[in-house]
Amino acid sequence: MKTDRKQQILHCAVEIICNQGYSALSMRALARSSGIKLGALQYHFPTWKDLLEALAAYINEQYTSRNETDNDPEYPQDLKGFLQYIFDDKAGESLYSVRLFPQLWAMAQVEPIMAGLLEEMYGLYRQNLEQQLKNIGSSAPLQEALVLISFFEGSNYFVGKEGLWPEHRQAVFEKLLAFVDDYYS
Repeated sequence: MKTDRKQQILHCAVEIICNQGYSALSMRALARSSGIKLGALQYHFPTWKDLLEALAAYINEQYTSRNETDNDPEYPQDLKGFLQYIFDDKAGESLYSVRLFPQLWAMAQVEPIMAGLLEEMYGLYRQNLEQQLKNIGSSAPLQEALVLISFFEGSNYFVGKEGLWPEHRQAVFEKLLAFVDDYYS
């Protein structure tokens, strides 16, 4: 169970990663950023591994809570709705996803805990998208889900809310929907 203080510390860790890069994250830097003494930080997270596990769980919780069909009455039941849901990236607003995920991918190269986080999160994303594709009769739902995930992830860096050309965000999304309509009709 995470206390409010732990949540604040973990959010500070996300901010360090997003604003300074994952290499700037250390116990000392996090204590300084959180406004607490190192000993107090170590009370909450005794080791680096404890911090990374809690950080991975925190990030995962922020994203997966938005993808639970049983608990979210707004969770879409059709492919277009699901694509809009993913494109809106509500969790990413507080986690700065355009800046966070490149750092997590880099971190995953040296921290197995982060590799596991990404595998779990993208696995859920892929499974949900794959199910939506099966529902509309896709003959290759896994491969098509991977194509769409690749498109979405790449488009976030170009036309995401913090991307290079955010003013084209809606037009790009409309093109994606037109592509999906053409392909599946």
